[in-house]
Amino acid sequence: MLYASRYLRLMDPLMVGPDVQYVQKRLTELGFYTGPVNGVYSPETRDSVIKAQQSFSPTVDGIVGPETYERLQLVNDVVLGDIRP
Repeated sequence: MLYASRYLRLMDPLMVGPDVQYVQKRLTELGFYTGPVNGVYSPETRDSVIKAQQSFSPTVDGIVGPETYERLQLVNDVVLGDIRP
């Protein structure tokens, strides 16, 4: 799976997948997310993405695209499949 294969955002139905789980895990490591790491892009996940973007990105929209992936340092993790503990 490539990191930019899709943009993660709040949708109906909710987006689900391992890419969402990677983002939740990284947001947890960085202290932005305290919810379940379950691979569901919920309103709580979006709110955590916004908090993270407010701290490191000029674009604050709650959408995880290439810039946010890069800022979360997920590019190598997702592309190489090397998810850090």
